[in-house]
Amino acid sequence: MSATSSTPAVQSLTPILIVDAVEPCLAFWRDSLGFVVENEVPGEDGALVFASVKKGAVEVMYQSRASVAAADPSQAADLVGHSTPLFIQLASLADLDVAEVALASAPTVKARRSPRPRRPAPEL
Repeated sequence: MSATSSTPAVQSLTPILIVDAVEPCLAFWRDSLGFVVENEVPGEDGALVFASVKKGAVEVMYQSRASVAAADPSQAADLVGHSTPLFIQLASLADLDVAEVALASAPTVKARRSPRPRRPAPEL
């Protein structure tokens, strides 16, 4: 779909998650979920200040909290106390079982839930 006069032609949307340390995040996606590290940008001390991982059309980017604050000190206060939940959709329930095994050692923020039963469609 091309852009119209009132809407842009958005091709993708990738979250940039702000974290204390980039390296552990890359290890999680690469080692547990099979993503490929696409970009790595080290800071002056050699620690990564930015990186991204990708698998198929799914991409996640990370930037260190310190690098954001260094680039614009006025943003430092905005980086405290916020969280960004990710909704991850899998192709099948079998994939969910595989993901649970792969992520067994990862901290769980929200445990697996059974889907709610669907309501019957109203009769017309």
